[in-house]
Amino acid sequence: MGRPPEFSDEDIIQKFEEMSARHQRDVSPWAVRDALGSAGKLSRVRDVIEAHVAARAPQSPKIELPTALQSELHAGFSALLIRVYQHATEVADARAAETATIQQTKIRSLQTELEQASAVIETAEDQIEQQGAEIDRLRQAEQILQQQVSAAEALRQSAVEERQRVEERLTGEISRLSGLVEQHLAKPRSES
Repeated sequence: MGRPPEFSDEDIIQKFEEMSARHQRDVSPWAVRDALGSAGKLSRVRDVIEAHVAARAPQSPKIELPTALQSELHAGFSALLIRVYQHATEVADARAAETATIQQTKIRSLQTELEQASAVIETAEDQIEQQGAEIDRLRQAEQILQQQVSAAEALRQSAVEERQRVEERLTGEISRLSGLVEQHLAKPRSES
């Protein structure tokens, strides 16, 4: 529980009234608090003064309209409300129709873009498929060429080996024939 207030509500109101009469105007809660020796919470002083000012304000008398005027006013207000409601409904319906038209246009546009994109994708897929078939054909051709190169290399190697064998035989035959020629030339001529 908080501390008891330093000054009662009546003390605060009395000081406010004295200061207001002296200055001929309402004074601020801050000035009243200072006049009370700066004691107490400013918010409490302010609340007490505001409640006092509100209580002394003159109350305006309640004025009643005649029943006929009230009925007429009620009927006119009801008619006005109905017209405002009808107008608001018409405006809302028009905006809804406009929004629906805009959205339908956007949907049609998006459908067209989607169809175009689908056509582009189909074309790209066809090209990819064709390129894949071409790649397969080129790989088969490469394999055939590699086989032909391997066969040609084998033939070349075989030809090189055959040439070496032929050269060796020819070298052997040349050596043998050279030996025979030398023998023949080395023999005395008288035997002929």
